[in-house]
This record gives sequence, structure tokens and C-alpha cells, in this order.
Amino acid sequence: MGIGAIRHESRLVVASDDDSGVTVRERPPLSKDETAQPERPPLYAVILINDDYTPRLFVTHILKQHFGLDADTAHTLMIHAHRYGEARIGAWAKDVAETKMHNAEKDSREHGHPLGFKCHSVDS
Repeated sequence: MGIGAIRHESRLVVASDDDSGVTVRERPPLSKDETAQPERPPLYAVILINDDYTPRLFVTHILKQHFGLDADTAHTLMIHAHRYGEARIGAWAKDVAETKMHNAEKDSREHGHPLGFKCHSVDS
């Protein structure tokens, strides 16, 4: 028998493979006014950092391919980063933001460009 869980009113019954049989952990029942709401994960912003070496067309290509931006938005953000030194591309859960950033930088390096990004918490 595998491990499984069954919700039975105010307690969670967990079946296990060990010799003890069934384990029961008490949980207080939710009142009618309470609802179980999952918390949203904190967001992390990905920032495009301007450099003087990566071609503009390649930057827009990376923004479209790795961050799902349309051509006009990618061009606008690329120009903003060129003029002001950096541009916020978007905000995602930490693992998603870091993955997008890593993949974009890896693709850039494979094409011989130093395009860079940074990632930070939206709350900080």
C-alpha cells in the first residue's frame, strides 16, 4: 500500500507503509467565515542592463524570445535601457524570474554578446 491522505471532517488521515497502520493528525476545522486562501509568492523584477556592445536587434530578439514580449514592447524597453542604463522587463515568482534571466544570458553568451540582467525583489 502506498502513502495517501484522506480528509475526514476536522482531521487528516494519512495511510503509511509502516507497521503502525494509520496515522491521524488533528487539524482545527475552518469556520464558515474562513476560507483557505493560498498566499501569492513574492515577485522578483528582471532588469535589463544596457551595454555598448550588444546589437539592438539582438536585444529585442532576446526580450521577445525569453520574456514573451511583443516587438513594440521589446523595442521600447531596449530603447529605455539604452537611454537610462536599465529597464524593468517584468516581474515573476523568484524561480521563474531567475530561469528567464539565466536562459537569456546563456543565449546571449552563445551568440558572443555580453547582454546582462539583474533580478531583485519587488518589495525591496
